Amino acid sequence: MIETWATIPGTDGLYDVSTHGRVRSYSDRHRGRLARPRLLKYDSGTRGHLRVSLTIGGTVKRLLVHRLVLSVFSCQPPFAKAQAAHLDGNPANNYFGNLKWCTCKENHGHRNAHGTAPRGEMNPAARLTAEMVREIFANPDGLRQCDLAQRFGVHRSTIALIHNGKKWKHVTGELAKNTGD
Repeated sequence: MIETWATIPGTDGLYDVSTHGRVRSYSDRHRGRLARPRLLKYDSGTRGHLRVSLTIGGTVKRLLVHRLVLSVFSCQPPFAKAQAAHLDGNPANNYFGNLKWCTCKENHGHRNAHGTAPRGEMNPAARLTAEMVREIFANPDGLRQCDLAQRFGVHRSTIALIHNGKKWKHVTGELAKNTGD
């Protein structure tokens, strides 16, 4: 597919973004004049989404590349609380055909469909592993919830939520099916 470039609104014509998710600058900061365009480097933001730093009105702003691509090339403007979804689940693939505006619920559905939702051990805040959850759910030693909580270094309410099927459902749900509960 042919790469198309367009000016990013609000940047006084100093920055362009392409349908392939690349960003270029026309500013020559050392001489204060327009120069040949140069491609900008990205850094990885939250969960691997690429960000780029643009100087807008004298202030450096770090913007998400996928949102820039959609805001420039999408026929529809983003609605209130719109999220930009990567249809293939790869947050580094900012090709225009791979992106779309969606609701939070739709975006979560996409993440679940491609297995990129940060649940269970994929959640950076997780203290338990799936193996630990299986052991808590089975509770082979017949321990009380407070004793299980102490053993695994979590709050007693976490143990209760696992037993009630409210947390770690993707692990405990399969266990409950297998035991016939």
